[in-house]
Parts: sequence; structure tokens; C-alpha cells
Amino acid sequence: QPHLRPWPEVPTINDDNRNAWLLQGAHALASLIFNFLVNFGVATTFPLFISIGTVLGIPLSVLCDCVLNGVNSETCQSLTSALSLSGFAMIFMAFILLLLAAGSRGRGSARGGDGGDGG
Repeated sequence: QPHLRPWPEVPTINDDNRNAWLLQGAHALASLIFNFLVNFGVATTFPLFISIGTVLGIPLSVLCDCVLNGVNSETCQSLTSALSLSGFAMIFMAFILLLLAAGSRGRGSARGGDGGDGG
């Protein structure tokens, strides 16, 4: 009789793969927290702010990789070219300009409203 399961045996946690399962669980938890925070951020601020904020994760990830794995790591070497660094700088500048514009106009006008109570 053929097996109707998607894998031949049930995966179990043992000493050989414990770290892989811990990393998988940590990734799932981090993804859940990230999605909750993005939804909370969109509800309390405005979507463009959150969108640019999530894009900041890419250069911050490169920075963390360079700090944790050393500046001579392959990832750090390939992502610290002049073109990559200028792209990272533009992302940070867009975020800072958005913060300055939102701070000077107030939260209501940044969302496209007139700041009134709608009544």
C-alpha cells in the first residue's frame, strides 16, 4: 500500500536537528510579531511611513551581518559597494524626510485629512 502522507516519516525533534527547529520557531515568532507591529503601525500612523520603515530592514540587516559575522564576511563585502551604500543612504534619507514632513504638518494632514474631527 502506498503512503498517503506528504513525507515518508513524521519529523521529530532530536539532538541532530534541535537547532534547526529552534531557528524555525524563532523565525515564526519574529514574523508574527513583525506582522502585528506593521498592522498596529498602519493603524496608528500612516501607510507610507510604515512602508519605508519596513524597507529600512534591508540595510539594517546588512549592518547586523557585518557586525556579527565580521566586515570580511562574503555578504558584507558584496553589499558594501559604493552603489549599495548610496542606495542605503537614499532609503535612510527618504525615511528622515518623511519624518520631518510628517512632524511639521501633523499626523492628520500626513494621512491626507484636514486634521478635523470629521463632524
